Amino acid sequence: MLGKISLLIINIDEQINTMFRLLIVFISLSGLCFGCETRQDTTQDTEGMTRLLLTKETEATPADFIADYRYVPLGTTRQPVGNIDQLLVTDDRIIVVDKERAQTVFIFDLDGNPCAEIYRLGRGPQEYYHIDHVTLTPGEKPQLAILDGRGNKVLFYDLDGRFVNSTPISFRFTGMEYLDKNEILCFTDAYVRHDPSSKERKVADRLLFFTDNKFQIKACALTNRAVNRKIGFTEPIVKQSGDDLLINPKLNDTIYRLDGRSLKPLYYVDKSALGPVLPTEYLTDEQIIELDKKAPVFWGSFTPGEKFLFLEASTPPAEIIDIYCHSKTSGKIYLLKNNTPRSGDAALADVAFCGVKTSWKDQFIAQIPAYVVPMVYQRDGTDNPVLKDIGEDANPVLIFYTLKEPDL
Repeated sequence: MLGKISLLIINIDEQINTMFRLLIVFISLSGLCFGCETRQDTTQDTEGMTRLLLTKETEATPADFIADYRYVPLGTTRQPVGNIDQLLVTDDRIIVVDKERAQTVFIFDLDGNPCAEIYRLGRGPQEYYHIDHVTLTPGEKPQLAILDGRGNKVLFYDLDGRFVNSTPISFRFTGMEYLDKNEILCFTDAYVRHDPSSKERKVADRLLFFTDNKFQIKACALTNRAVNRKIGFTEPIVKQSGDDLLINPKLNDTIYRLDGRSLKPLYYVDKSALGPVLPTEYLTDEQIIELDKKAPVFWGSFTPGEKFLFLEASTPPAEIIDIYCHSKTSGKIYLLKNNTPRSGDAALADVAFCGVKTSWKDQFIAQIPAYVVPMVYQRDGTDNPVLKDIGEDANPVLIFYTLKEPDL
Protein backbone atom coordinates (compact mmCIF):
# COMPACT_ATOMS: atom_id res chain seq x y z
CA MET A 1 0.00 0.00 0.00
CA LEU A 2 1.12 3.61 0.76
CA GLY A 3 2.13 4.76 -2.66
CA LYS A 4 2.87 1.28 -3.86
CA ILE A 5 -0.60 0.18 -4.80
CA SER A 6 -0.45 -2.06 -7.81
CA LEU A 7 -3.02 -3.86 -9.86
CA LEU A 8 -3.16 -7.27 -11.41
CA ILE A 9 -4.68 -6.95 -14.87
CA ILE A 10 -5.53 -10.43 -16.02
CA ASN A 11 -5.87 -11.72 -19.56
CA ILE A 12 -7.46 -8.60 -21.03
CA ASP A 13 -7.94 -9.05 -24.73
CA GLU A 14 -5.23 -7.30 -26.74
CA GLN A 15 -7.89 -5.38 -28.62
CA ILE A 16 -8.78 -3.47 -25.46
CA ASN A 17 -7.24 -0.12 -26.10
CA THR A 18 -4.82 1.81 -23.96
CA MET A 19 -7.44 4.21 -22.66
CA PHE A 20 -9.51 1.40 -21.18
CA ARG A 21 -6.41 0.25 -19.35
CA LEU A 22 -6.10 3.75 -17.91
CA LEU A 23 -9.52 3.31 -16.36
CA ILE A 24 -8.31 0.27 -14.46
CA VAL A 25 -5.23 2.17 -13.31
CA PHE A 26 -7.48 5.01 -12.12
CA ILE A 27 -9.46 2.61 -9.96
CA SER A 28 -6.29 1.24 -8.39
CA LEU A 29 -4.88 4.68 -7.66
CA SER A 30 -8.16 5.60 -6.01
CA GLY A 31 -7.18 3.11 -3.34
CA LEU A 32 -9.28 0.19 -4.49
CA CYS A 33 -7.86 -2.48 -6.72
CA PHE A 34 -8.04 -6.16 -7.32
CA GLY A 35 -5.41 -8.83 -7.49
CA CYS A 36 -4.34 -12.26 -6.49
CA GLU A 37 -6.68 -14.92 -5.26
CA THR A 38 -8.49 -15.61 -2.04
CA ARG A 39 -11.67 -16.84 -0.42
CA GLN A 40 -12.57 -17.80 3.04
CA ASP A 41 -15.21 -19.23 5.25
CA THR A 42 -16.15 -17.57 8.49
CA THR A 43 -16.62 -18.84 11.99
CA GLN A 44 -18.41 -17.16 14.86
CA ASP A 45 -17.14 -17.32 18.40
CA THR A 46 -19.24 -17.50 21.55
CA GLU A 47 -19.19 -13.73 21.94
CA GLY A 48 -20.77 -13.17 18.55
CA MET A 49 -17.61 -12.06 16.76
CA THR A 50 -17.26 -13.35 13.21
CA ARG A 51 -13.78 -14.52 12.22
CA LEU A 52 -12.97 -13.77 8.59
CA LEU A 53 -10.25 -16.20 7.61
CA LEU A 54 -8.40 -14.95 4.54
CA THR A 55 -7.05 -17.83 2.48
CA LYS A 56 -6.18 -18.35 -1.17
CA GLU A 57 -9.05 -20.55 -2.25
CA THR A 58 -12.05 -18.95 -3.94
CA GLU A 59 -12.22 -15.97 -6.27
CA ALA A 60 -15.10 -14.28 -8.06
CA THR A 61 -15.51 -11.65 -10.75
CA PRO A 62 -17.69 -8.56 -10.41
CA ALA A 63 -20.17 -10.17 -12.81
CA ASP A 64 -20.67 -12.97 -10.27
CA PHE A 65 -21.98 -10.40 -7.77
CA ILE A 66 -23.79 -7.82 -9.91
CA ALA A 67 -27.54 -8.46 -10.19
CA ASP A 68 -28.34 -5.00 -11.52
CA TYR A 69 -26.75 -1.58 -11.84
CA ARG A 70 -27.83 1.97 -12.58
CA TYR A 71 -25.70 4.83 -13.89
CA VAL A 72 -26.16 8.28 -12.37
CA PRO A 73 -24.13 10.96 -14.19
CA LEU A 74 -23.57 13.95 -11.91
CA GLY A 75 -24.83 17.01 -13.75
CA THR A 76 -22.92 20.16 -14.60
CA THR A 77 -22.01 22.35 -11.63
CA ARG A 78 -20.53 25.84 -11.36
CA GLN A 79 -17.16 24.31 -10.61
CA PRO A 80 -16.39 20.72 -11.48
CA VAL A 81 -16.21 17.92 -8.95
CA GLY A 82 -12.54 17.05 -8.45
CA ASN A 83 -12.16 14.29 -5.88
CA ILE A 84 -15.04 12.49 -4.21
CA ASP A 85 -13.72 12.39 -0.64
CA GLN A 86 -17.09 11.52 0.90
CA LEU A 87 -20.34 10.30 -0.60
CA LEU A 88 -23.59 10.51 1.39
CA VAL A 89 -27.06 9.50 0.23
CA THR A 90 -30.52 10.26 1.64
CA ASP A 91 -33.97 9.33 0.34
CA ASP A 92 -33.88 12.24 -2.10
CA ARG A 93 -30.34 13.62 -2.21
CA ILE A 94 -26.80 12.63 -3.16
CA ILE A 95 -24.13 14.61 -1.31
CA VAL A 96 -20.64 14.72 -2.80
CA VAL A 97 -17.83 16.17 -0.68
CA ASP A 98 -14.69 17.46 -2.37
CA LYS A 99 -12.48 18.65 0.49
CA GLU A 100 -9.34 19.78 -1.30
CA ARG A 101 -9.77 20.52 -5.01
CA ALA A 102 -13.18 22.19 -5.21
CA GLN A 103 -13.46 22.64 -1.41
CA THR A 104 -17.17 22.29 -1.96
CA VAL A 105 -20.13 20.21 -0.86
CA PHE A 106 -22.25 19.37 -3.93
CA ILE A 107 -25.91 18.40 -3.55
CA PHE A 108 -27.72 16.44 -6.30
CA ASP A 109 -31.05 14.66 -6.55
CA LEU A 110 -31.08 10.88 -6.97
CA ASP A 111 -30.90 11.24 -10.77
CA GLY A 112 -27.76 13.38 -10.53
CA ASN A 113 -29.40 16.74 -11.24
CA PRO A 114 -27.63 19.56 -9.37
CA CYS A 115 -29.64 21.05 -6.51
CA ALA A 116 -27.13 23.21 -4.63
CA GLU A 117 -23.45 23.84 -3.95
CA ILE A 118 -21.96 24.86 -0.62
CA TYR A 119 -18.80 26.85 -1.27
CA ARG A 120 -18.27 29.17 1.68
CA LEU A 121 -14.51 29.42 1.98
CA GLY A 122 -13.43 32.13 4.39
CA ARG A 123 -13.33 33.28 7.99
CA GLY A 124 -16.85 34.68 8.28
CA PRO A 125 -19.60 33.33 10.56
CA GLN A 126 -21.22 31.34 7.74
CA GLU A 127 -17.91 30.24 6.20
CA TYR A 128 -15.39 27.45 6.72
CA TYR A 129 -11.63 27.58 6.54
CA HIS A 130 -11.36 23.89 5.63
CA ILE A 131 -13.76 20.94 5.24
CA ASP A 132 -12.52 18.22 7.58
CA HIS A 133 -15.59 15.99 7.62
CA VAL A 134 -19.26 16.07 6.65
CA THR A 135 -22.10 14.08 8.16
CA LEU A 136 -25.90 14.17 8.34
CA THR A 137 -27.88 15.06 11.43
CA PRO A 138 -30.62 12.58 12.46
CA GLY A 139 -34.33 13.22 12.01
CA GLU A 140 -36.96 13.54 9.29
CA LYS A 141 -35.29 16.67 7.90
CA PRO A 142 -31.55 16.00 8.13
CA GLN A 143 -29.04 18.80 7.84
CA LEU A 144 -25.44 18.75 6.73
CA ALA A 145 -22.92 19.19 9.54
CA ILE A 146 -19.57 20.44 8.21
CA LEU A 147 -16.63 20.15 10.58
CA ASP A 148 -14.13 22.99 10.23
CA GLY A 149 -11.44 22.01 12.71
CA ARG A 150 -9.15 24.89 11.80
CA GLY A 151 -11.99 27.33 12.31
CA ASN A 152 -12.98 25.62 15.59
CA LYS A 153 -16.63 25.18 14.62
CA VAL A 154 -19.25 22.96 13.03
CA LEU A 155 -21.50 24.62 10.45
CA PHE A 156 -25.02 23.41 9.63
CA TYR A 157 -26.74 23.74 6.25
CA ASP A 158 -30.03 22.37 4.99
CA LEU A 159 -30.14 20.07 1.97
CA ASP A 160 -30.89 23.03 -0.29
CA GLY A 161 -27.54 24.52 0.66
CA ARG A 162 -28.86 27.25 2.96
CA PHE A 163 -26.92 28.15 6.09
CA VAL A 164 -28.73 27.31 9.33
CA ASN A 165 -26.29 28.00 12.19
CA SER A 166 -22.90 27.07 13.59
CA THR A 167 -21.62 25.69 16.89
CA PRO A 168 -18.15 26.40 18.31
CA ILE A 169 -15.96 23.47 19.33
CA SER A 170 -13.48 23.59 22.19
CA PHE A 171 -11.25 20.58 21.47
CA ARG A 172 -9.62 19.03 18.44
CA PHE A 173 -11.25 16.21 16.47
CA THR A 174 -11.12 15.16 12.82
CA GLY A 175 -14.51 13.51 12.23
CA MET A 176 -17.94 13.02 13.77
CA GLU A 177 -21.09 10.92 13.52
CA TYR A 178 -24.41 11.40 15.29
CA LEU A 179 -25.57 8.66 17.66
CA ASP A 180 -28.90 10.45 18.15
CA LYS A 181 -30.04 14.06 18.19
CA ASN A 182 -28.44 14.64 21.59
CA GLU A 183 -25.23 12.61 21.39
CA ILE A 184 -22.31 12.69 18.94
CA LEU A 185 -19.30 10.44 18.50
CA CYS A 186 -16.19 12.48 17.64
CA PHE A 187 -12.93 10.85 16.60
CA THR A 188 -9.40 12.10 16.14
CA ASP A 189 -5.77 11.14 15.52
CA ALA A 190 -2.57 11.25 17.56
CA TYR A 191 -2.21 14.99 17.11
CA VAL A 192 -4.70 15.30 19.96
CA ARG A 193 -1.67 14.78 22.25
CA HIS A 194 -0.55 18.29 21.29
CA ASP A 195 -3.97 19.92 21.74
CA PRO A 196 -3.90 22.17 24.85
CA SER A 197 -7.62 21.77 25.55
CA SER A 198 -7.36 17.98 25.40
CA LYS A 199 -4.36 18.04 27.74
CA GLU A 200 -6.31 20.21 30.14
CA ARG A 201 -9.17 17.73 30.17
CA LYS A 202 -6.69 14.85 30.56
CA VAL A 203 -8.07 13.12 27.45
CA ALA A 204 -5.06 13.68 25.20
CA ASP A 205 -4.42 9.92 24.96
CA ARG A 206 -7.91 9.07 23.66
CA LEU A 207 -9.20 8.76 20.09
CA LEU A 208 -12.99 8.61 20.61
CA PHE A 209 -15.12 11.21 22.39
CA PHE A 210 -18.82 11.14 23.26
CA THR A 211 -20.27 14.64 23.35
CA ASP A 212 -23.64 16.33 23.70
CA ASN A 213 -25.07 18.27 20.76
CA LYS A 214 -23.01 21.30 21.80
CA PHE A 215 -19.78 19.26 21.56
CA GLN A 216 -19.15 19.16 25.28
CA ILE A 217 -17.27 15.96 26.19
CA LYS A 218 -19.26 13.53 28.35
CA ALA A 219 -17.07 10.43 28.00
CA CYS A 220 -14.11 9.14 26.01
CA ALA A 221 -12.80 5.79 24.82
CA LEU A 222 -10.14 3.99 22.78
CA THR A 223 -6.73 4.74 24.22
CA ASN A 224 -4.10 5.61 21.63
CA ARG A 225 -1.50 2.90 22.22
CA ALA A 226 0.55 3.76 19.14
CA VAL A 227 3.02 5.74 21.22
CA ASN A 228 5.77 5.61 18.59
CA ARG A 229 3.65 7.14 15.83
CA LYS A 230 3.43 10.85 15.27
CA ILE A 231 0.07 11.51 13.59
CA GLY A 232 -0.26 9.03 10.73
CA PHE A 233 -1.87 5.62 11.05
CA THR A 234 -3.74 6.51 14.24
CA GLU A 235 -7.17 7.88 13.32
CA PRO A 236 -9.82 5.15 13.71
CA ILE A 237 -11.98 4.21 10.71
CA VAL A 238 -15.66 4.89 11.46
CA LYS A 239 -18.40 3.64 9.11
CA GLN A 240 -22.17 3.75 9.25
CA SER A 241 -23.87 0.37 8.79
CA GLY A 242 -27.63 0.69 8.97
CA ASP A 243 -28.35 1.92 12.48
CA ASP A 244 -24.91 0.85 13.74
CA LEU A 245 -21.52 2.49 13.77
CA LEU A 246 -18.59 0.20 12.97
CA ILE A 247 -15.13 1.19 14.17
CA ASN A 248 -11.68 -0.10 13.30
CA PRO A 249 -8.69 1.22 15.28
CA LYS A 250 -5.99 1.84 12.70
CA LEU A 251 -3.78 -1.20 11.97
CA ASN A 252 -5.96 -3.39 14.17
CA ASP A 253 -7.45 -6.60 12.78
CA THR A 254 -10.74 -6.23 14.66
CA ILE A 255 -13.78 -4.29 13.46
CA TYR A 256 -15.98 -3.26 16.40
CA ARG A 257 -19.64 -2.31 16.70
CA LEU A 258 -20.44 0.60 18.96
CA ASP A 259 -22.80 -0.62 21.68
CA GLY A 260 -23.78 2.34 23.84
CA ARG A 261 -20.40 3.68 24.84
CA SER A 262 -18.65 0.32 24.54
CA LEU A 263 -16.89 -1.33 21.61
CA LYS A 264 -18.07 -4.88 20.91
CA PRO A 265 -15.96 -7.05 18.57
CA LEU A 266 -17.93 -7.77 15.39
CA TYR A 267 -15.35 -9.06 12.88
CA TYR A 268 -11.83 -10.37 13.25
CA VAL A 269 -9.79 -10.28 10.04
CA ASP A 270 -7.56 -13.36 10.25
CA LYS A 271 -4.59 -13.00 7.88
CA SER A 272 -2.55 -15.89 9.28
CA ALA A 273 -2.93 -18.01 6.13
CA LEU A 274 -1.46 -15.22 3.98
CA GLY A 275 1.83 -14.82 5.84
CA PRO A 276 3.35 -13.95 9.22
CA VAL A 277 1.18 -11.73 11.40
CA LEU A 278 3.37 -9.05 12.94
CA PRO A 279 2.47 -6.81 15.92
CA THR A 280 1.94 -3.17 14.96
CA GLU A 281 1.32 -1.40 18.26
CA TYR A 282 4.87 -0.16 18.79
CA LEU A 283 5.87 0.44 15.18
CA THR A 284 6.99 3.87 14.05
CA ASP A 285 5.56 5.63 11.00
CA GLU A 286 8.67 4.67 9.02
CA GLN A 287 8.36 1.00 9.99
CA ILE A 288 4.69 0.92 9.02
CA ILE A 289 5.51 2.21 5.55
CA GLU A 290 7.67 -0.89 5.04
CA LEU A 291 5.25 -3.28 6.77
CA ASP A 292 3.47 -4.63 3.69
CA LYS A 293 6.79 -5.89 2.31
CA LYS A 294 7.08 -8.31 5.21
CA ALA A 295 3.56 -9.27 6.27
CA PRO A 296 -0.09 -9.21 5.16
CA VAL A 297 -1.82 -6.04 6.36
CA PHE A 298 -5.46 -5.09 6.88
CA TRP A 299 -5.25 -1.34 6.46
CA GLY A 300 -8.69 -0.65 7.90
CA SER A 301 -10.48 0.07 4.63
CA PHE A 302 -13.90 -1.61 4.64
CA THR A 303 -17.38 -0.88 3.29
CA PRO A 304 -20.31 -2.52 5.08
CA GLY A 305 -23.72 -3.17 3.53
CA GLU A 306 -26.89 -5.01 4.47
CA LYS A 307 -25.83 -8.39 3.04
CA PHE A 308 -22.19 -7.94 2.03
CA LEU A 309 -18.97 -6.49 3.42
CA PHE A 310 -16.04 -5.28 1.29
CA LEU A 311 -12.57 -5.06 2.78
CA GLU A 312 -8.96 -4.65 1.64
CA ALA A 313 -5.78 -6.46 2.61
CA SER A 314 -2.29 -6.41 1.15
CA THR A 315 -0.10 -9.47 0.75
CA PRO A 316 3.72 -9.57 0.50
CA PRO A 317 6.00 -9.64 -1.30
CA ALA A 318 4.22 -7.95 -4.20
CA GLU A 319 2.44 -5.43 -1.94
CA ILE A 320 -0.73 -5.84 -3.99
CA ILE A 321 -3.93 -4.69 -2.33
CA ASP A 322 -6.65 -7.30 -2.75
CA ILE A 323 -10.36 -6.62 -2.45
CA TYR A 324 -12.45 -9.24 -0.64
CA CYS A 325 -16.22 -9.47 -0.49
CA HIS A 326 -17.82 -11.28 2.46
CA SER A 327 -21.34 -12.63 2.07
CA LYS A 328 -23.19 -12.36 5.37
CA THR A 329 -25.73 -14.88 4.06
CA SER A 330 -23.41 -17.73 3.09
CA GLY A 331 -20.45 -16.85 5.31
CA LYS A 332 -18.09 -17.10 2.34
CA ILE A 333 -15.40 -14.61 1.41
CA TYR A 334 -14.36 -14.09 -2.18
CA LEU A 335 -11.40 -12.36 -3.74
CA LEU A 336 -12.53 -10.00 -6.47
CA LYS A 337 -10.75 -10.70 -9.73
CA ASN A 338 -11.66 -8.86 -12.92
CA ASN A 339 -10.22 -11.20 -15.52
CA THR A 340 -12.75 -11.05 -18.35
CA PRO A 341 -14.02 -7.49 -18.89
CA ARG A 342 -17.21 -7.38 -20.87
CA SER A 343 -18.00 -4.63 -23.36
CA GLY A 344 -19.82 -1.30 -23.19
CA ASP A 345 -22.00 -0.67 -20.13
CA ALA A 346 -21.06 -3.97 -18.51
CA ALA A 347 -17.33 -3.28 -18.90
CA LEU A 348 -17.64 0.02 -17.06
CA ALA A 349 -19.77 -1.56 -14.35
CA ASP A 350 -17.33 -4.45 -13.84
CA VAL A 351 -14.22 -2.29 -13.47
CA ALA A 352 -15.83 0.39 -11.29
CA PHE A 353 -17.25 -2.32 -9.00
CA CYS A 354 -13.80 -2.83 -7.52
CA GLY A 355 -13.83 0.82 -6.47
CA VAL A 356 -16.96 0.73 -4.31
CA LYS A 357 -17.02 3.88 -2.14
CA THR A 358 -20.07 3.50 0.07
CA SER A 359 -23.42 1.76 0.52
CA TRP A 360 -26.99 2.97 0.74
CA LYS A 361 -29.81 0.70 1.89
CA ASP A 362 -29.21 -2.57 -0.02
CA GLN A 363 -27.04 -1.00 -2.72
CA PHE A 364 -23.33 -0.26 -3.12
CA ILE A 365 -22.08 2.83 -4.95
CA ALA A 366 -18.93 3.34 -7.02
CA GLN A 367 -17.73 6.14 -9.28
CA ILE A 368 -16.07 6.35 -12.65
CA PRO A 369 -14.38 9.41 -14.23
CA ALA A 370 -16.38 10.91 -17.08
CA TYR A 371 -13.46 10.99 -19.52
CA VAL A 372 -13.43 7.19 -19.63
CA VAL A 373 -17.02 6.87 -20.86
CA PRO A 374 -16.52 8.12 -24.46
CA MET A 375 -13.29 6.12 -24.71
CA VAL A 376 -15.09 2.87 -23.98
CA TYR A 377 -17.96 3.70 -26.30
CA GLN A 378 -15.68 4.59 -29.16
CA ARG A 379 -14.44 1.03 -28.83
CA ASP A 380 -17.68 -0.81 -28.11
CA GLY A 381 -20.48 1.52 -29.17
CA THR A 382 -23.58 2.14 -27.05
CA ASP A 383 -27.26 2.90 -27.21
CA ASN A 384 -27.47 3.80 -23.50
CA PRO A 385 -29.29 7.16 -23.43
CA VAL A 386 -27.92 7.99 -19.98
CA LEU A 387 -24.28 7.78 -21.02
CA LYS A 388 -24.01 8.36 -24.74
CA ASP A 389 -23.81 12.17 -24.55
CA ILE A 390 -21.33 12.41 -21.67
CA GLY A 391 -18.24 14.43 -22.52
CA GLU A 392 -14.77 13.87 -21.15
CA ASP A 393 -14.91 17.10 -19.08
CA ALA A 394 -18.16 16.22 -17.32
CA ASN A 395 -18.50 15.43 -13.62
CA PRO A 396 -17.95 11.82 -12.48
CA VAL A 397 -20.56 9.13 -13.05
CA LEU A 398 -21.90 7.16 -10.08
CA ILE A 399 -22.97 3.53 -10.37
CA PHE A 400 -25.56 2.07 -7.98
CA TYR A 401 -25.26 -1.72 -7.68
CA THR A 402 -27.73 -4.32 -6.49
CA LEU A 403 -25.83 -7.48 -5.57
CA LYS A 404 -26.65 -11.17 -5.65
CA GLU A 405 -25.14 -14.22 -4.01
CA PRO A 406 -22.47 -15.67 -6.34
CA ASP A 407 -23.46 -19.00 -7.88
CA LEU A 408 -20.07 -20.62 -7.37
